[in-house]
Amino acid sequence: MKKNLLLFLGLTTVLNLSAQNIDDQKITFNFIQEPSHPLKGTNSYAIVLDHSVYQASNNDSLSAYEVNLNLAESQLTAWIDQKKKIDQMYLLEMSKWQIATNAGTVMAQPIKQPYPPMPTLKEELQAPLLTEEISDGIVDSRINIEGLTKGAGGATVTIQFMGLQEANIVQKVTGTGAATSYDYSATYKMPIKLTVEVPGQGIIINENLNANQKTKAINKYKSQYDFEYWKTDNYTNYWKTLQTDEVNAILNQVNNLLNDRCGFPIKQRVTDIYTVKKFKGLDYGDLLDAYTNAKSGYDLIYKNVSRKDGEAKLRKAIAIWEKALSESNMQDSKARINDKVTAAIQVNVAEAYMWIRDYSTADSYIQRAKINNAGLGKYKRNASDLESYMDYLKTRELANK
Repeated sequence: MKKNLLLFLGLTTVLNLSAQNIDDQKITFNFIQEPSHPLKGTNSYAIVLDHSVYQASNNDSLSAYEVNLNLAESQLTAWIDQKKKIDQMYLLEMSKWQIATNAGTVMAQPIKQPYPPMPTLKEELQAPLLTEEISDGIVDSRINIEGLTKGAGGATVTIQFMGLQEANIVQKVTGTGAATSYDYSATYKMPIKLTVEVPGQGIIINENLNANQKTKAINKYKSQYDFEYWKTDNYTNYWKTLQTDEVNAILNQVNNLLNDRCGFPIKQRVTDIYTVKKFKGLDYGDLLDAYTNAKSGYDLIYKNVSRKDGEAKLRKAIAIWEKALSESNMQDSKARINDKVTAAIQVNVAEAYMWIRDYSTADSYIQRAKINNAGLGKYKRNASDLESYMDYLKTRELANK
């Protein structure tokens, strides 16, 4: 058994030493992503904010608060009247007692009736949590759909803010004894509705966003009274700051969504171009030339949506690779273009054809690489990944036709 293992390891070493070394030349380049929900017939958009929902909620809360203030004031007035009557009754009783006592009559001194519980003062009422006003200018400055211009007559992007909802403070007690901790968190919702309507095309986006309840840690305290102390000066400002942060996060989400679906953002692609080192008299300078042309082509495709600026260089690379594939000998591991090199070149060619929008030819090379088991399936996996990426590009291209 041990001899067989050593023999296997020895053969593996010999095979590795006799095999061509393929270099993974990692490259990064930019391209313009096409929209999945294009604005057809226009390249402009206007942003409209709908404040009506949260403003109505604010008004309802303020109206209820005003009712409570008036109630507290009337209750305090009634309490003062009751207190006055008790004081007056006591003074009358004390007057009778004093006159009788002065006349020599022995009487028990009157006991003053206790006052009723004092009502809550209006100054002690907790003001309602209101949604802070969301500035049109802030929203306009944070929403920018790449490749499109802001202006009237085009698409209308409507953002309806629903406001701060279900806002609460939650306490969680952990530990025991001296290690007891009082942990406080804020729970809330702050949903919005996003619609994009294009003249002649209708509504192309109609989404409810940020609708789930969120939890944000406030702090941990050794006593719940420390939290109450903090709350006296910080409660209102805490919720104001939280809303500002949440609005910023929402606008980032909306901006990313609009750019992904309707815009032409610059995206980054990280991939490999495979080359082969010179090996035992076998020259692979042609594959280095192909790499140089391909990289130059990829570096140019970001300039426009059509990717035409990089096409000439990519076609030069393709021609070199396809010429090399014409001498492919997958049965001879010592051949210059053996099975492993063949698979690597097939992946190179498939990617290049994909970027010049020849998806049919790209797919044919992808399928060839997928059935080639060279390199322990590495190129098969790369081909499958490339197939998924090509589907993503094709889907967006078809949406824009």
